[in-house]
Amino acid sequence: MSTTQVRKRPDPKRKPRTMSDLWSRAVASSDASTKPISADVKLCDARELLASLGDKSVDAVITDPPYGVDHESNSKYDDRRDGWEARIAYLLPEMLRVSRGPVFWFGASATLHRDLAILKPDRVMIWAPKYRGLPVSSNNVFYKFETIYVWRVGSFAKPGKGEHKLVVHSDVMTENIHNRRDSFWDHPATKPVPLMERLCRAAPPGGIVCDPFAGSGTTGVAAINVGRSFIGSEILPEYHDVATKRIAEALAPWQAKIARFAQSIS
Repeated sequence: MSTTQVRKRPDPKRKPRTMSDLWSRAVASSDASTKPISADVKLCDARELLASLGDKSVDAVITDPPYGVDHESNSKYDDRRDGWEARIAYLLPEMLRVSRGPVFWFGASATLHRDLAILKPDRVMIWAPKYRGLPVSSNNVFYKFETIYVWRVGSFAKPGKGEHKLVVHSDVMTENIHNRRDSFWDHPATKPVPLMERLCRAAPPGGIVCDPFAGSGTTGVAAINVGRSFIGSEILPEYHDVATKRIAEALAPWQAKIARFAQSIS
C-alpha cells in the first residue's frame, strides 16, 4: 500500500525569515561556511574610515600601511622618521580603539629599529617568503623578511571548526609571495592570500576584519575565503576599483552558500 506525502500549505501568518534569523540559525550550526558575511571597501582615507568606526566594533585589524612614500600624495618618497610618524604611526591608537581583538601591522625590515621605538608592539612576527619580488639591500646585505608587529596576541580567537592546523601557531611564516607578473592587480606591496588567510583566522568565524589600507584587496579576499566579514578603505581610485572587483568575486560563492542554507531551513 503506497502512501502519499502531503505538503503543508504555507502559513500566511508566518513572517518570512530575515537575515537576522538566518544568522542565528547559522551560528547555532557551528559551521563557518553557512554564516552570512559581508564586505565593504570605501574609497576614502584611512583616517576617515577609522573615525567612522565605533570602539571595539571589529574583531581584528590587519593592515600594511605605506612606508617610503608620502602618505598625503602616495607618490613622493618620504621615509623620514618625523614625516612617517606624523602621517602613519599616529593611526595605531585608532586601530587599537576600533579592534576588540588583535592588531597586525606589516612593517619594513629596513626600518625595524625605528618602528620598534615608535610603535612598541607586544610581539614581532616574521614573514620570510622564499621568493622576494622586490629585493631590498643595505650595505650589500639583502633583507629577505618583513616584520609583522602585533598587539593583543592573547586575544586571538579560538579556531573555528576544522581550522586548528591553519591558524597562527608560529611567529615565523613562510607563505610564498605572488609573482607580480601573474597578478592582474599589480600592486607593489601585494601579499599572498594564504598568508593573509592565516592572519584573518585570528578573528572568530563570522567576525569582522578591518584593513584601513586595503590596497588591491588581498586582506578582504582572505577574510571572505575563511568566513570572516571585511571592512576596509583605499584612497587611490585605481586600486579601490581592483579591490572592489576581487572582493566581489570572492564573495559570490559565499552568497550562494547562504542562499542554499536559507533554502535548506525553509
